[in-house]
Amino acid sequence: MDFKARLNQALADKDMTAAELSRLSGIGEGAISQYRSGAYKASQRNLERIANALGVSISWLMGADDDDDLPPIDNAVRMGDLAADDFVVYPVIGSIAAGYDGAAIEEETGETLRVPRALLNGHKPEDFMVLRVHGNSMSPLLLDGDKAIVKRCASVDSGSIAVLLYNSDEATIKRVRYVSGEDWLEMIPANDRYQTKRIEGAELEQCRVLGKVVDMMRHFD
Repeated sequence: MDFKARLNQALADKDMTAAELSRLSGIGEGAISQYRSGAYKASQRNLERIANALGVSISWLMGADDDDDLPPIDNAVRMGDLAADDFVVYPVIGSIAAGYDGAAIEEETGETLRVPRALLNGHKPEDFMVLRVHGNSMSPLLLDGDKAIVKRCASVDSGSIAVLLYNSDEATIKRVRYVSGEDWLEMIPANDRYQTKRIEGAELEQCRVLGKVVDMMRHFD
């Protein structure tokens, strides 16, 4: 599905009119109608506003499949309606290159990110970390500069988007694919200009999962 189809689907699912979306997002009703007809595509800033108003992720709104990509947010999280206690402030603790040769940098970058507690789905705040994406091998799902919200874990299901450490000191964000009991793992980029990397045998022993990417936040200038 494209943006137009996803926008119309979300409006129908939530029984929301274009006028209501205009009021919630701060975008003119005329522009909303143009987006719904496919005459124009929304700017990045307006994509964020629409996604927040509808309670879906930007990636879903752009056409990503729920089963394969980052899920839409279950409930609308409107940042302006939240109190200070409704956020957890995370340090951005590293730079994860969205490419196979990016070295893991685990020191704090000096940046922080306010994450709505609702996105943690009841888990403890310390179960998560925020990592800055570097590179474009996971675009359009994750872009250079995005903040990935990562649930700390040592394993993920095949098909998940994960943060992996391999070759002892190289980290990357990729979709992982494997078959239980077999001695291989594939790291799959979203950008078709990049190739899938297969790790197997002794090399696999140096690979470990740091966490699962559960959501992302994007800054718009």
